[in-house]
Amino acid sequence: MPGFLNPLVLFGLAAAAIPLLIHLFTRRRLKKVEFSSLWFLQNLEKTRIRQVKLKNILLLLLRTLIVILIVLAFARPALKGELAGLGRGAASSVVLLVDDSYSMATQTSQGTLFELAQKKGAEILNSLSSQDEATIIYLSQPPESTSFSRDFWSLKESLSNRRPSFAVSNFSRSLETAEKLLRSSSNLNRELYVLSNKPGTGWDKFNTLKNRATIYWLVLSGEETQNLSVSGIDFGSQLIELGRPFTLKSEAHNHSREAAAEHLVGFYLDDRKAAQTEVKIPPFSKRPVKFSSSVGQPGFHSGYFESGEDVLPADNYRYFVFKIPDRIRVLVAGETQADNRLLQLALRPEEKLNLNLQVKSVGQSTLEQEDLSNYEVLILNDLKTISDRVSANLKTCLETGGGVWFILGQKSNSPFFSAKITGRFFRTELQDKPATPSDKSGFYNLEQWDLRHPIFSTYQELSPKELPELKFYRIHPASVKGQAKVLAYFSGRNPALLEEKMEKGKAILLLAGLDSSSSDISLHPFFVPFVNRIVSYLSQDVSDFNQSYNVGEVVQRELAEVPTGLPIQLIYPNQTNETLTPIFTRTSALVKIENTSLPGIYQIKAGEKLLDAFAVNLDAKESEPEKIDLAKVKKQLEPNPNIKLVEVPANADVAKFIQRTRYGRELWRETLILALVLLGVEMWLGKTGSKPVETS
Repeated sequence: MPGFLNPLVLFGLAAAAIPLLIHLFTRRRLKKVEFSSLWFLQNLEKTRIRQVKLKNILLLLLRTLIVILIVLAFARPALKGELAGLGRGAASSVVLLVDDSYSMATQTSQGTLFELAQKKGAEILNSLSSQDEATIIYLSQPPESTSFSRDFWSLKESLSNRRPSFAVSNFSRSLETAEKLLRSSSNLNRELYVLSNKPGTGWDKFNTLKNRATIYWLVLSGEETQNLSVSGIDFGSQLIELGRPFTLKSEAHNHSREAAAEHLVGFYLDDRKAAQTEVKIPPFSKRPVKFSSSVGQPGFHSGYFESGEDVLPADNYRYFVFKIPDRIRVLVAGETQADNRLLQLALRPEEKLNLNLQVKSVGQSTLEQEDLSNYEVLILNDLKTISDRVSANLKTCLETGGGVWFILGQKSNSPFFSAKITGRFFRTELQDKPATPSDKSGFYNLEQWDLRHPIFSTYQELSPKELPELKFYRIHPASVKGQAKVLAYFSGRNPALLEEKMEKGKAILLLAGLDSSSSDISLHPFFVPFVNRIVSYLSQDVSDFNQSYNVGEVVQRELAEVPTGLPIQLIYPNQTNETLTPIFTRTSALVKIENTSLPGIYQIKAGEKLLDAFAVNLDAKESEPEKIDLAKVKKQLEPNPNIKLVEVPANADVAKFIQRTRYGRELWRETLILALVLLGVEMWLGKTGSKPVETS
């Protein structure tokens, strides 16, 4: 339905009477001429007279129509738009939802998606008048509340200086803020502009908006791009030990319609490229990648997986950090120091091996004099009993993150340990006496190993028949009553190796001795790695290996050792730093890091000493392509008839498209052209033929 953007000009239609008035007032007055005869007028044809009259009427009509068309052109006729009836002067409240998540850094032939969004956003702001108001909500960090502004220059400056973040888009919160803002507006025209490559969620929040509003969805680009990424770092359940190989796994993703052939994935460890491999990935699929390496020094180690170059560089990296303790202080306590000889040899079989292990051996008589808090791992080797004081210290050790390995051999008093240790820490009851095999074999086998556990994970590739055959001659039969995890069994399904986690620490219980009279394990090649892996497991938190934070996540870290007198500095991935204020507890210090806006490796230092390090990665879900299906968005908005969704094509002139949607398609140009055409016809018609003949 047509309308007019400047309806007041229509009063000018009264000017259409001017040609008629001129015609009436400028008609020639007839003069009476007496003729003696009409003979001279006989040749004048009656048809000629009619033609002249018709011509005059046509000229009058043309001139009248020309005036009408010129007035209509100035009244700006238009087909019906969103603001039909409100006129050109209706003020607008405009909200721009600008997606600045990392996927908006995707390259196209016309620039990145974010650059295209900036350009279109600037066009929208340039089209606003002085009576309009606007604001920008960035999807990566939407505020809980904001306000409109008429300082469009500052808004354009903010948009121009903005860069894609490494965060994900938060549509739900952004739409909630936008809805509140539009609801509070007193202007008759309310508009929401969406500049994103994602459909988002939470559009039903607009169903409560009672005022009329238009949502413009601006298509940024119609190009198909090929993006690949790496996601996830998996250390598995392995232990990482000095000089021994370990394996890291990740996944390479193909987020496009085209298959990726011979795609390179690199592996970097401690600032050097350790390996690379090629993978072939079908469309919209993923393939596992894994690399093996080793480290020769204790301390923190960091690295990343790198996917080959593509249109979105941000998601080509996946960072990781792990730590091998600088020192692992181990206290081995037996009835006598001689009883600990086998364990000491296993922990330091050669002078150059296990350099980070500091092993001390004590007998039962001096155990109470030891400060157990000075050790990361305690091994209680076939003790007959332990004092209440030592038992209390063991509990404290476990609560503060220490590791304890209980070995119950022939000397261990079953009733005592059942009441004081296994029942207390493992909720496991022991029989009154050790048992020997009742069958003719004369030994128990170690079987049903939990090969997923870090202690046994090195044997995951072996079948049960290929596992070492270990013989135990005397065991402590037990009944597990609680949640203690059984890692292996003796023959007859007798629990052999148990684990229990308490507070921050871990405890391992072996229900047989390691001496040659109790088993042949000390004679087997399995013995040395078995002992070392238990000690490594008790001294490390394997779950920390797989720990990674997402960009924007608040991180809290516990520092075990904090030098006095030195400020604690946080070193960001871009090498800028910030001073942290720790909160001290009885056994450690806590620091809180709220700014994790960059992916990479974060370090916490006191002077030159590295206290802690952790990895921050992108949230991989932002890399997943999502088709923008406006039909689904419309369906969410269906309950509210006041909301209209309009798609703006990628190649559209944004300002003109919006104006046409607001006010309809203007016809003033066509109207004016028609007036000029009619003026030409009038001029031609007025010059042709003879002068009008006037008769009386």
